[in-house]
This record gives sequence, C-alpha cells and structure tokens, in this order.
Amino acid sequence: MWRSWDSAHRITSRDLLERLEGTGKLPPGSTAKFGLSFAFRNRIVHLYDRVDDATVFEIVTEHLGDLEQLALAYSDILTSK
Repeated sequence: MWRSWDSAHRITSRDLLERLEGTGKLPPGSTAKFGLSFAFRNRIVHLYDRVDDATVFEIVTEHLGDLEQLALAYSDILTSK
C-alpha cells in the first residue's frame, strides 16, 4: 500500500493529493488548488526567513476557506466507510 520512506520512493504531499483526486475521493482540480497550500507550508517550515508577512496575511485573510475545505474533505475521507 504505502512505499517505504527512503529517498528513492518518497511519496510527496502532492502525490497524495493526486491519488485522492484520481480515485474520486477529492473533487477534480483539488491537486492544483491545494497543492499550492502544501508548497507554502513547506516554504514556511524550511525557508521561514524568506516568508513575506504580507503573503501570510493574504493567505490567512483571503484563502482560509481553502484550508477549511481541505480539512473537511480529509475528515470525510477518514470517516467514510
């Protein structure tokens, strides 16, 4: 089911989104929409000294609904049988 976490077979967050979208568990366009959120999360974690405060403010004030939508989608996936 899941590959090992060695560097040759690492499964990325984008891979996960693509698989969930491909199997119909996430709606079409989810990878493109939410992939940007994952990329920004990586920037905050690994390049925090290069994160622009205005960009963070814009995301929190204008795009929080996207994160809520993704959280609800994950919740639905985890609770469905």
